[in-house]
Amino acid sequence: MRFILNILALNSILVFTNLTLISAEPVSEPEYNKIKSELKYDDTKWGVTKRKFDIEKPDYETPDIDMPDINTSGLTSLKEGIIYLVITILGFFILVIIFNLLKGKKIMEATIEEQLDQMEDIKQVNLDSLMDKALKQNNYRLALRIRFLEVLKYLTNEGLIEWHAKKTNRAYLREMSTSSLYSPYNTVSSIFERAWYGNIEVSKEDFQYFKKESAVFFESDKTLSN
Repeated sequence: MRFILNILALNSILVFTNLTLISAEPVSEPEYNKIKSELKYDDTKWGVTKRKFDIEKPDYETPDIDMPDINTSGLTSLKEGIIYLVITILGFFILVIIFNLLKGKKIMEATIEEQLDQMEDIKQVNLDSLMDKALKQNNYRLALRIRFLEVLKYLTNEGLIEWHAKKTNRAYLREMSTSSLYSPYNTVSSIFERAWYGNIEVSKEDFQYFKKESAVFFESDKTLSN
């Protein structure tokens, strides 16, 4: 309502001014310039109104909004942990591979005696190959041991004994108490124990004699060749 009244008042002033200008006498140019020079713009109603609108606007500074810090340390630690885990696993597998290679090399380089000591299943051991190596080295004492193991392997395959690395010959004799091979085994086991555990030097002739005494356990050895 107040706004409408202001508009009506302004229109009235304009109408009155126009009527005044129409009815007024013409003003010469010098008089007009004089009036214009004496007129103070700042004191006029328009100047006052303008000053109201020219009030300096406050300087608004863009507020510093503190964005929440994203904690990336946890992600970094997780990433580093995964990297370390992968490296550890790869290192472990590399060590396993190296260990197996070294173990395989050690087994290959192991002496015949060491291979016999590490034997776990007499059925799986290639005694023929070890015998050939022992004979090439002229190690007849070791060849005698291998020959005795061949006897044990034969008895195991025939089901007459149950072989075990820690078993004694006495235990095997008890298992063979009703077998016809009891006496032959008693003979060859006694020869073996004296030669091996008595640290007796075994010659080629001694080995051949032992081979002949144990021939009964092998069908292929019924006829011996020198």
